[in-house]
Amino acid sequence: MSVTLIENTPEADTQTRIHPGSGRRKAHAYNKGGQLDPVAFEQVKDLLQGAPQRDMLIEYLHTIQDEFNCLHARHLRALS
Repeated sequence: MSVTLIENTPEADTQTRIHPGSGRRKAHAYNKGGQLDPVAFEQVKDLLQGAPQRDMLIEYLHTIQDEFNCLHARHLRALS
């Protein structure tokens, strides 16, 4: 694997930096996307009781809304 270096502009420092497309950047220090709340997951699991079925999604959403009076993002992530 070859790494392409890009020289900084003359008015900037004389250091070199790694080309953004070379795949050598550091990984993110955190997980990307919405993180699962374990408490919300347990609440949804207890509320739905049983193995979730894809064709019951609307009913599950109604059940969650009836229980919590709204659809919180944490409960939607737990349902997904």
